[in-house]
Amino acid sequence: MNPYERYVLPKMIDIACSTGNVMKARSKIVPQAIGKVLEIGIGSGLNLQFYDPDKVSSLLSVWIQQLKCSRWLVSVRLTLAFRLK
Repeated sequence: MNPYERYVLPKMIDIACSTGNVMKARSKIVPQAIGKVLEIGIGSGLNLQFYDPDKVSSLLSVWIQQLKCSRWLVSVRLTLAFRLK
């Protein structure tokens, strides 16, 4: 992974995904999650503030860091599953 992909691009995506309209949509959709939640592509965790701890018993997040289609190799980092309550 080159420096652009490692440092610049994630910050740009985070800025783009945290604009007013996107955050407004997140604030309406994410609180509807109930029970055990699997969040794929958690990124910087922008959704975390919107989960309702009274409705979500646990959250497992998966972040796909790198995908090399030519070799069908997927590097996946499983972040720590944690309890919200």
